[in-house]
Amino acid sequence: MKVVFDTYALIKWLLEEPGYEVVEKYLTDQSVYMSLINFGETYYRLVKNGFGDIAHNLWANRDVFPIKYVEPNWSRVKMAAELKAKYPISYADAFCLALALEINAPVVTGDPEFKKVEGVKLIWVGSDESKKH
Repeated sequence: MKVVFDTYALIKWLLEEPGYEVVEKYLTDQSVYMSLINFGETYYRLVKNGFGDIAHNLWANRDVFPIKYVEPNWSRVKMAAELKAKYPISYADAFCLALALEINAPVVTGDPEFKKVEGVKLIWVGSDESKKH
């Protein structure tokens, strides 16, 4: 099964916050995809919140993680912009959603912004429930 990580999921796993085991299971058992926009957001949030060492380690070892990083292309940029225009979500979240919709994969997240979006399956970090919207 393919899944798409948002920033929330990767940070939860990196900081071993409650629920990180859910994220870890997907890293070991599934094909994990992540938009480069969300990877950049992960890096900046770690640095901004005082986790510079973890951020720099993530950057230096990004190719070691079992994550397929997906660059934005013109089609995804357009879809992300349309999602951002339609829903009250961040621009980075719009890229995560555009990728998930494109490859027909659920999003692994705990970010409440995603609950506002219809048509995407969510795998909620912190519980084993998945939500379909």
